[in-house]
Amino acid sequence: MRFHRSKRHAIFLLFLCSIAVLLPSCQYSESALPVVNVDYNHDFYGQHVGNPVPVIQEYKVVAGSGFVLDMSNFGFQVPPDLVAYKVTRPNSVRVYIRPGHYANDLIDYYAVWNSGGSTFTLTRQTLIPVDGAARPFSGFESGQEVTVFIGFYDQEGKITQSPLFYPFWGAQVSIQ
Repeated sequence: MRFHRSKRHAIFLLFLCSIAVLLPSCQYSESALPVVNVDYNHDFYGQHVGNPVPVIQEYKVVAGSGFVLDMSNFGFQVPPDLVAYKVTRPNSVRVYIRPGHYANDLIDYYAVWNSGGSTFTLTRQTLIPVDGAARPFSGFESGQEVTVFIGFYDQEGKITQSPLFYPFWGAQVSIQ
């Protein structure tokens, strides 16, 4: 009888462990997150240098654990002052969250995007608070206004002798 009970416990523990392993991958599946297609119509930053700025549209995203930036149909233009430093593509994403429509306090996060792939997921696994005292990212909440920048983060200070972020593209995201 004692052997039977410990065998049941072992099977139950294996079952719990398998759920614990599978749950995070299911909970943050990239395919389940909303997708934001990076394009010129939503860009309020550097892609319009020398050209008339079109009426900028904001993205609308459903509240949740995050969203995916899809850059597969967008060609980033490296600012001329960065070309001299052999910058060829963006390497990071900066996210500023305004808790409410009229709130002045911004919560600032960044994410390192080293792969150079065409998509990037913004979730608690990728977003890091810029201010070490800031709270860890816990998801996007309804009513938040979010500003997203894609650009180059000179973490080692090669360009200005101190770490600095150079945006290439920026857009507003309204969390519904």
